[in-house]
Formats: sequence, C-alpha cells, structure tokens
Amino acid sequence: MKRIKINTSAWLENPKKAMILSFVIAVVAWFIVATVLSPETRQVISDVPVEILLETITTENNLEVIGNTQHTVDITVIGKRYKVGALTPEDFQVTASSRDVQTAGTFSLAIRGALRNPDEEISIESISPTDISVTFDTIVSKEFPLEVDIENIRIADGYMMGTTVYSIPEQLTITGPERDVSQIARCVITPMEEIRGTLTDTLKTQGKLVLYDKDNNILDLKSLTYSAQEYSITVPVYKIITVPLRFTYTNLPAGFPVDELQYTMSADEITVAVPAGVEANIESFSLGNIDFRNMDTGYTVVMDVGLPAGYLNLDQLDQVTIKFETDDYAVRTFTVNIDANNVINAPADYDIQIVSTKVMNVRVVGEPEIVENLTSADLTAVIDLANENIVEGQSTVPVRIEISESGVVWAVGSKSAVIRATAKD
Repeated sequence: MKRIKINTSAWLENPKKAMILSFVIAVVAWFIVATVLSPETRQVISDVPVEILLETITTENNLEVIGNTQHTVDITVIGKRYKVGALTPEDFQVTASSRDVQTAGTFSLAIRGALRNPDEEISIESISPTDISVTFDTIVSKEFPLEVDIENIRIADGYMMGTTVYSIPEQLTITGPERDVSQIARCVITPMEEIRGTLTDTLKTQGKLVLYDKDNNILDLKSLTYSAQEYSITVPVYKIITVPLRFTYTNLPAGFPVDELQYTMSADEITVAVPAGVEANIESFSLGNIDFRNMDTGYTVVMDVGLPAGYLNLDQLDQVTIKFETDDYAVRTFTVNIDANNVINAPADYDIQIVSTKVMNVRVVGEPEIVENLTSADLTAVIDLANENIVEGQSTVPVRIEISESGVVWAVGSKSAVIRATAKD
C-alpha cells in the first residue's frame, strides 16, 4: 500500500495555509470539548416574559388585571452546551394562573415554565422569581356629567355670561377598575389655553379633562378609558339692553287717528340679555296684536311677553296690562242698511244678492262730540268678498262698518250678513 506523506512543514511555512489549519483544529477541539469532555452546561436565560392566564372563575367575577402586566423572570437551564447556548426568551412559555382569584385584591401567582419545543437534553433547573404579585379589580363603567371651569373667565361691563355654560360632550362614560372609578366625584373641563382679557362675545375653545375626588383633590389615574378624548367649551356671552315694548292693531278702521287713542301700560320697556352681536338689530319687542274690533269703553287687555328663543328676560316680566282710556267716551247703537252697491270684490262668475238687508245693534264708541251727532246715514255696511270662498247658494259673510265722520270714533264687534250667489250663464 502506498502511503501518502503530508508535508506539515510546508503548511506551517505558508501563512494562509497555517490560518486554515488553525481554524480547523479549533473547531475540532471545541466539538470534542462540547460533546465529549464537557457535554452539559448551566446557563441563565434572562427577561423571559410571563403570560398571566385569566381563568374562567376570575372572568366570571368580572375581574381583570390592573397595574403592571409586564412581568419577566430569569430561567436557569441545564443541557448540551451547543443547545442551551442558542436559547432565547422566545423559546420558553412562562405562565401565571389566576385560578384561585375570585375577588378584587393583590395576589401572589405561582410561576410555571417550559420549553415551547420540549427537548430531553435540556432541563429547567430553576425560575426566578417563583411567583409574581398581581392586582385584580372589577372593571366598571360609570357616566358622569361634565362641568366647565369658568373661574378665570371675565365678562366685560354691559355684558353677562349665559345661564348655561356647556361642554361637548355633556356626559362622559369612564371605564376602569372599580377602586379608581369610585374615587371620582367630579369631571371638569377646563380651557386648554389661558383666556385673556374680558369677553364681549361668545367663547368657543378646546378643553381638557380634570378629575376630582370628593375632597376636591385632583386625581391622576392611569388605568381609565374614556368615551371621548376631545372636549370643547362654549361660554355664551349676552349683551344687556333695555328696549321699548310695542303692540300693533288689526282691523283698524281706515284713516283712524290711532295716535289720539290714549292708554297706559303696566310696563312699557323691558331689560333683556340677547346673544352678543345681535343687539344692533333690536329697536323694540312686540307684544303682539290687538284686534280693534274688541275695543270698547273701559277696554283692558293683558298681553303675554314672548321673547325669541335664546333671549333672557332679566326683568322676569311675563305679562303686560294695557288699559285704554275710553271710560268717558260716548256709546250709541244703530241699525245700518246694506246696499248692494257696497258689495265689493265680488267674483266675476257669480251674481250676488243681499239676503239680509240690515245690520242690527251696531255699537258705536267714540268722543262724545262726534258720537252724539251721528245718524245711521253716517254708517256704511261694506261686504268685501276678496278673501271669501264663494260657492253657489246662500252663505254668511263678514260685514265691515265704516263711519264717514273722521276722528276718534269706531264700531265695536264683528258683524255679518247673508248673501246668495248665483252662477252666471
């Protein structure tokens, strides 16, 4: 047999070959040590995460882990050097069970650990720590009204803050451990930025949430969740004005000198607060209409004070009594003939016939020097069909009494007459 002779001197004298030879010898030596001379070794795997297992009995009592949930342990293993040297925290499954937890509180949970992929050549010698302290509590939700902090908000002279300062949202649902939620007495929205100067217009700004306990201490609770994360504040600002109260007449006789009609009002002006910015458009407030047909001697009417929505009645004036100074006026009663010539605005497709030719008991009120000289000839019964729905046949229509004499004199009440309409061929 022919022997192959290796020239080791040539290898050692060549630097590159010497380097390769050294590497091979080192690998072989390590393999021998790791597998033959020292096959097993002990190693610590640090910062292995712990999974907390919530058992059914715990969840049925509506308990959850609060506070710290990021626990880790160190695991000491024994095994083949080449195997344990490659282990990482992700190769282990470490758990702590809540099977004995049925009420709120802090409990010590035992640690259990194992390799995710079991290997007979690797064993766990110890786990440190052997247990962890975990706090459980009932998770509850509670709705709170949101208050607005207006302590540092100033309003200019002649203005006032609205009675309702509000936030969006107006209610807030807070969810978290019962021990934390139960501490909350007030939820306050405070302006995000400092409000400088005095306000002359409604303020709208972003706000932030501040929680207070029953002793008005600020709470700093990290374990809560909220139904809203953004908040806004609206502070209505009103301008205070005093304006006259007015009323108007309906069914006023044509040409009637209404300015000569004297009356007194229980209140002829009102002080109100109106949304800032609209005051320039307000010259007076209307009490409504008075039907002049109801005007008689000693006539008094009570009118409600109604303001537009959002206006504030600072005088708390709900009604105004208006008394007309007509007690000394004269009164007479007349019968007035109805003339077909005084039917106006009749429809073109009908012939109109007067059925009732007289208006009885027409009550006339006015200044004595005018009323005493009136005759029936001074009164005219006018039938205006402009706004009437005329159909063929007989119907009742209103009659307007006009007085030829000018001055403070008028007919009281509503009158009517019967007409017959016949369609034209």
